[in-house]
Amino acid sequence: MRFWDEMNTKYGFGDGKSCPDGVEIYRDIYVKTVSKLAEHLGSDFRVVPYNRGGVHNVCLWFFVSKKWFENVYLSKQASGKPWSAATEDDIQGTESEFFEKADDMMDEAISLAFDLGIDGFVQFKAKQSKEFERFLKTCHQAIVGTQSV
Repeated sequence: MRFWDEMNTKYGFGDGKSCPDGVEIYRDIYVKTVSKLAEHLGSDFRVVPYNRGGVHNVCLWFFVSKKWFENVYLSKQASGKPWSAATEDDIQGTESEFFEKADDMMDEAISLAFDLGIDGFVQFKAKQSKEFERFLKTCHQAIVGTQSV
């Protein structure tokens, strides 16, 4: 989970200036895996994605209570789709709050998730830029321009 720690602080990803491609996909895989492991280990906490508004890093996750996760958050998520980020509206008027620390079972779930190599579940389809053909037509000029007579 190479981006996990970056998602735990508003200063992550160079204060939000260098978020990698697909960061939301990584986060979705992380929070789903850690929450599932936490459930199996009997933790009283889960992890949800959170998009912080304003400046700094917007791609975060937070610990929430198991009760709020099951009663409020999870019921709003579509099966087989990325989890939507929790919002201020989700929290207001509910029994939820974000927690900075969780219990030992959550710590164990995170540790296990690190060992599972789940970053490999993110896939990108690479394609060649249209500008490459234009570059090929002119790259010989760089060689000609550097040759001495």
